[in-house]
Amino acid sequence: GEVWSSSNVVNGVAYFGSDDHSVYAVNVKTHALVWQFQTNDIVRDRPAVDNGRVFFSSDDGYLFAVNLRTGKQVWKFDMGRPLTARKPVPDSWDYMQGSPTVADGIVYSGTTNMSFYAVDEKTGQEKWRAQIGLYVRDTPAVSNGLVYVGDWLGNLTAFDAKTGEQKWQYATYGPVIP
Repeated sequence: GEVWSSSNVVNGVAYFGSDDHSVYAVNVKTHALVWQFQTNDIVRDRPAVDNGRVFFSSDDGYLFAVNLRTGKQVWKFDMGRPLTARKPVPDSWDYMQGSPTVADGIVYSGTTNMSFYAVDEKTGQEKWRAQIGLYVRDTPAVSNGLVYVGDWLGNLTAFDAKTGEQKWQYATYGPVIP
């Protein structure tokens, strides 16, 4: 399948998603497949890596954590189905996908169903969720106790990283996309 995902290279292994509904781990020296993890839809985000796990979302509506070495599923978190199905290129230009961000034991990830999630990195349990404007194609940034994320309606929003309380919002007057 087509690969729109950026790779994340950690300790000589590249992790990336594919339109064939998989995430791959490939040794960058030998070019050998280390493992392949199958989902039920395309994976276009850049997998995040932290504490021996790889985190990514799929268009099937799930956020996954898999073991860095084995590719075995550790947990799967239901973020809900997208509001509208993504159309394959060239029928639609909707190829963009925000990626999860991991900070201080929390995985932050947006969706295309107006929700933004904070999920416990170890257990896969929801810490908090916020309603946000339409699609989130932006990759969140975390700094000084705040998580920042943009949405398709043109808002950049700052949330308290631990509680999800909205601290402020800024209108950019255009979609915030990766």
